[in-house]
Amino acid sequence: MDKEALLRERHNCERMMRQVMLLLDGELSEKQEQDFLTEVKICPHCLESFQMEKAYKEFLFSKVEKKKLPSQTIEDMKMKIRSQLGE
Repeated sequence: MDKEALLRERHNCERMMRQVMLLLDGELSEKQEQDFLTEVKICPHCLESFQMEKAYKEFLFSKVEKKKLPSQTIEDMKMKIRSQLGE
């Protein structure tokens, strides 16, 4: 059985859609990213979904103005989150 046939056999669209977000957020390792990009090409549905999510994220980034928060604001937010998590 060739590599593409093996990928098709174990392909799971739901798993791929979870990985789309991880990939777009830069949360996958280089190997995971390459494996994802190889596998996404075998499923038209997953490839289309990936391309749409990627385009949407690029659109949002082009419209959102990034601002640097003061370090004290960041620390205050972290403390508030920790207190709500009970840490």
